[in-house]
Amino acid sequence: MTENQYSDKFEKLESSILNERLCFFYPSLQTKKGTDYSKSALVGIRAAISRHLTSPPYNRNVNLMKDNAFMTSNHVITGMIKTLKRAGKDVTVHKKPVAEGDIQRLYSSGVFNTDSPATLQNKVFWDLMLNFGRRSQEGLNSLTKSSFGKFKDDRDHTYYKMTYNEANKTHHGIDSHENRQEVRMYEKSGDENCPVASFDFYVSKLSPKCNALFQQPLLYPKPNCWYANQAMGKNKLSQMMPRISNEAGLSYRYTNHCIKATVGTGLKRAGVDDLTIMSVTGHRNIKSLESYVAGPSDAQRRALSSTLQGVATASNSNESVSKGPSCQVSNHVSTISRNPLSDMSIFTNATITGGTFTINLVSKDLPDSPCNMPSTSTAIDKFN
Repeated sequence: MTENQYSDKFEKLESSILNERLCFFYPSLQTKKGTDYSKSALVGIRAAISRHLTSPPYNRNVNLMKDNAFMTSNHVITGMIKTLKRAGKDVTVHKKPVAEGDIQRLYSSGVFNTDSPATLQNKVFWDLMLNFGRRSQEGLNSLTKSSFGKFKDDRDHTYYKMTYNEANKTHHGIDSHENRQEVRMYEKSGDENCPVASFDFYVSKLSPKCNALFQQPLLYPKPNCWYANQAMGKNKLSQMMPRISNEAGLSYRYTNHCIKATVGTGLKRAGVDDLTIMSVTGHRNIKSLESYVAGPSDAQRRALSSTLQGVATASNSNESVSKGPSCQVSNHVSTISRNPLSDMSIFTNATITGGTFTINLVSKDLPDSPCNMPSTSTAIDKFN
């Protein structure tokens, strides 16, 4: 806004004035490289501004996407999106879920081992992101040792859950309806990869002088303390999954956000209904969830390809069978005075006058094949 000679203090502007400012602001948006933002980025920026206005300390009762007061600025956004489409730039790339083979490689490569500070932290990070459907690095640097509490359910099964309603992009942490969304991370008794056991062990090795849940791993850990009295920075936390992907030699360099896509896709493929999935991912509507559910997995795509190749193979095989073996057929054309059909009972007492007929004669003593007998084309003058 300052580029258009407007003040960047827009939070308390009247809706009509804010709408006018946004009409100038949206078209001026460009990436650091000087390129146009994608459709999803433009929509996301508008939503972020709206959240900023409705969140503390402003708490304004406005909606930039739906209020009539912002119709003009929304038309500007719509026009920009249409321009992107005409230029072929409207390419939305959703976050890719971690492939099944790569998940197996995560556990077999050693990056989730619990015998060193860095790999133990990798596993705890993965477990929390996966079981709680967390979004990217959002809120990771704010987590503390007391952010998760340990409980038992009615069957005496142990689990962890968050001890408070966390404020994030979708939930402000103050909505009374959010107490319905209680995500749990259950133990896997007897499993060496049990997330509860790993979390317990991880917390026991944290520095008592630092309250942050994610602390810097020590290069030379002590028996009872594996982490430094220093919290991990936001940037380092944002690169956790990309770094783990490289260290494990995965087929793709996944981001933190890819884990949330793994949650949505994995639950959907397992047959879990949308509302239950949303209780884990935190989405407020099904439409938003759709971008987190990927199409067929690599295994399913391989099966589809194999099936299609089988169809093609079967088609070629049937074509070969229909053509049959190569054989020579003699064509004998003759003019005869005797009725050649007189010995066939189906033509008894029949009168045939004129015409040309092609007759395939097959001997009963020979296998049924189109190559058994020659085909005789007979010119018939007249039969009585």
